[in-house]
This record gives sequence, structure tokens and C-alpha cells, in this order.
Amino acid sequence: MFAASFTAIFQRDLKRMLAYSSIAQIGYMLLGIALLSETGLMATIIHLFNHGITKAALFMGVGAYVLRSGSSFYVQIQGLGKTMPWTSAAVIIGGLSLIGVPGTAGFLSKWLLVQAALEQGYWPISILIVASSLLAVIYVWRLVETLYLSTPSSEKRLFKRHHFQCCCHFG
Repeated sequence: MFAASFTAIFQRDLKRMLAYSSIAQIGYMLLGIALLSETGLMATIIHLFNHGITKAALFMGVGAYVLRSGSSFYVQIQGLGKTMPWTSAAVIIGGLSLIGVPGTAGFLSKWLLVQAALEQGYWPISILIVASSLLAVIYVWRLVETLYLSTPSSEKRLFKRHHFQCCCHFG
């Protein structure tokens, strides 16, 4: 959970960040199984489902960014929160779910995972679950910064010029 979250923080490509985030989320699932309890298994199954839905939505948002800018690198998607507000809002909500913010799907499964650890008497593990979730705040905030607080780079214009050129001629 920690190693993959730390690695996700330092990625320059949004797709790679999401991939490392998935590895961290799988760590939560393995932890739920390792707790050897009904609550831990329930937390794992719910987290598996929630993560699948959340990550699918996030990758669809990345696909939309790639169609618009030609790349998924942070430098290429700077400022797209202003030009793609609905997509960016959906991506940020998905990011909040990765963190486990209350009101998102990720909150329920992480809450159950903490509860499973506490039921087994592993309160230090529950603290580690919360601490690991807080690492997600860093890489989700970096995405917010890139989408909303950064000005578009001049490199992005290079991709737009070659965007959607069609080689088919109808006559």
C-alpha cells in the first residue's frame, strides 16, 4: 500500500499514476483477506467492486484527456479542468473515492477495512490504513493542481495540430 502510493506520487504520466494507485488498492484488498475475518473479507469484496468502478471511470476520463491533448502526461493536460469541466469533475470525484473521502464508494470499503482491523485487535494496522489513504491525497491533489491551477503548456498545442486527421476521402 505504501510503496505503490509513494511511487504514484512521483509519476509524470496520469495513466502510470493510476496504475500504481491500483497496486496500492490491491494492497488494501490483500490486507482485508489477511485479517482472516468475515468483515475483512466483506471489505475486500466491496473494495474490489468499488475500485473497479472507480478506476474504470478514471481511465475513461484519461482517455478523454488523451483525445483532447494527445497525451496523458501532466505537462500536456495542464489547464484541462477549465476546458473540460464535466470530465474533470468526474475524474476528481473518482480521485476522492481513491482517497476514501466520506460520501464516495471508496469510503465504505476502507471504513470496513479499518473496522475489520479493529475487530481483530490490530489498531496499529487501522492507523496504517488511514495513513496510507492520506498518501492518496498527495497524488489526487497533484491532479487537481494540474487540471485547475496550472496554465496550459505550449507543448500541448503541438498535439492539437495533428489531432483527428482523417486519411479517408469520400467522393
